[in-house]
Amino acid sequence: MFECQGCLDEYDPDSEEVISIDSCGHSMCRECYGEYIEVKLSEGPISIKATCSGSKCQMILPDSLYK
Repeated sequence: MFECQGCLDEYDPDSEEVISIDSCGHSMCRECYGEYIEVKLSEGPISIKATCSGSKCQMILPDSLYK
């Protein structure tokens, strides 16, 4: 099982409810990543350089997560 670092709920890691960033391997549930991205977008133009939610991860979020 996968525990989302945002809400601490458990999910099947292969579920469509889990979003993983291929470049760094960090994951969150779809709802938590949606909320994270909304917060980043509210920061304005700097959001194009938003990084992964993983602790100290500097991987820039891929465009595909903004859909």
